[in-house]
Amino acid sequence: MIDLKGYKFRDFLLCKKSYDIFVKERVMANNIVRIMLVEDYKLMRVGIKSLFERYPDLEIIKECETAKEAIESAKFIKPDVILMDIRMPVMDGVLCTKAVKEQYPDVKIIILTT
Repeated sequence: MIDLKGYKFRDFLLCKKSYDIFVKERVMANNIVRIMLVEDYKLMRVGIKSLFERYPDLEIIKECETAKEAIESAKFIKPDVILMDIRMPVMDGVLCTKAVKEQYPDVKIIILTT
């Protein structure tokens, strides 16, 4: 089992399963699921991005290091899904999720935790 800063690959696969219905609808419409990754550790961003490269129907369109960057980026790139780290400096993933959902209620957010 791969262990990256406390994240287990098995847990990642469980999160991936939660996408299934959403992904099927997007793929049937010939669309790619656009994902924004919010994680303060570069090694984790690189690892998660490399896992998603195996799925042609999922695309990491933006990597954010801070919650503030995520909130600002969401209005321009309009992701379908945000993978959000819960533990970040200055503003944590819970507060960031609340801020993003207030502005963009249709975006799906999955919280990553250890």
